[in-house]
Amino acid sequence: MKAVWKYLLQDCEQQKVRVPRGSKVLSVLMQSCGIFLYVMVETDVADVGMDMRVWVYGTGAWARGYEEGARFVGTVQAADGGSPLVQHVFVEDR
Repeated sequence: MKAVWKYLLQDCEQQKVRVPRGSKVLSVLMQSCGIFLYVMVETDVADVGMDMRVWVYGTGAWARGYEEGARFVGTVQAADGGSPLVQHVFVEDR
């Protein structure tokens, strides 16, 4: 069975997110407590995980460690709209 799960991203430029094998990233959104990655998962294989690499960079920031071939997921801004910080999220979900 398929389901959409959300993962709270850490406040760092590079990270790994443990997701079920075969998962597909759908989108990214800023909510009050941080940036969330929304992922379509196959719940029947939820116990067989894989590490998905994620990069989060602010506009104009040096993209340290970015890998060619990573896929752009989306751009987020603070939920209250008052922050000038805009961040861009990329994943490697092969």
